[in-house]
Amino acid sequence: MRVVSYNILNYDGTDRSRHLRLVTSQLNADVLVVQEMISQSGVDSFKISVLENKYETIPFINGTDTDNHVFYNNNKFSFIGDGYISTSLRNVAIYILRLKSTNELIYFFSAHLKASSGEDNEARRLEEATSIRNYLNQLQSTTNYMLLGDLNLYYSGEPAYQKLIEEDEYNGRLYDPIDTPGSWHNNFSYTNIHTQSTRTQELPDGGSTGGLDDRFDFILISETLLDNFFSGSYTAFGNDGNHFNVSINNGVNSSVSNDVADALFYASDHLPVICEFIFETATSLDTPEIHNPKIFKLYPNFPNPFNGQTTLNFYLPQKGMVKIKLFNAAGSFIKTLSDADMPAGKNTIAINLNNLASGIYYYNLEYLNRLSATGKLLLLK
Repeated sequence: MRVVSYNILNYDGTDRSRHLRLVTSQLNADVLVVQEMISQSGVDSFKISVLENKYETIPFINGTDTDNHVFYNNNKFSFIGDGYISTSLRNVAIYILRLKSTNELIYFFSAHLKASSGEDNEARRLEEATSIRNYLNQLQSTTNYMLLGDLNLYYSGEPAYQKLIEEDEYNGRLYDPIDTPGSWHNNFSYTNIHTQSTRTQELPDGGSTGGLDDRFDFILISETLLDNFFSGSYTAFGNDGNHFNVSINNGVNSSVSNDVADALFYASDHLPVICEFIFETATSLDTPEIHNPKIFKLYPNFPNPFNGQTTLNFYLPQKGMVKIKLFNAAGSFIKTLSDADMPAGKNTIAINLNNLASGIYYYNLEYLNRLSATGKLLLLK
């Protein structure tokens, strides 16, 4: 299950649709939750002009300010119901979907918290986060849920963030899949997870112009989803770690093509956030299709770029021999990173390349001695 959260900047069917169409075509979302949707006409335009009728959606709920909306892959999901949590500023949307392959219910909460820094705005965000947490605390401990959206948080010590993740006697705690505490605002140490802003110049749509320097967009998950989270999949799409305080299409963007970088620049002042989850049915080991080795998948390593250590992630449909070899940019073999029998399901391998010089490297994963996939590493020291 690939989930995407995307602030689409006051969308009401504007001429940014062509840019959003290129971006969303790259996301391959199963569930796409958006913030700053303006109207039902915006929903209709987004479904047709942006998503090209490839997703299902629901009627728009028009709140007191800009609102949330959901689009989903009806081959994987069926829609169960929706609602909202009323706060002092904007509604927090609730979308309940059923994953068809496992029959599990998942609650998607989409929020756009109060913007801007300062004690007063932090207090407003805390009020909103408290309303969300009070609702989550009423859910059963077995409920699958996640909070997505533009939370406008500047640092992990902010009271709103702490309210959402705090451990108490209730069931509604949220978890940050990448668990990266710190002061995110304008801090180079967190450049690879920043999501706002994609620009440094003003455009007619009126978006923010600060360059990439804030982690405003989040996907936080319930404890029940921690085992389903695919390690390394959490990504600020289009952020290659090399665009701190500059526009997303400034120079070369090593994570996306020039066309996609330009589309991200014009589509919105936020980057989409991607997170993937794996659900296994109880009968999966007895299903012939699951044993087909052609469906194994290699995911991007995380972090990337990295300084010394990174994590390789891959999914195996069945137990089998996995050999991982490392090559330099010229294609010359350097060393074998792993040569072992691996279990079925999601696998994670941490590798340390502190003894190598900065630069581009490639790793090749060979599975069952006949199937392979290749990934790209960017080592920066």
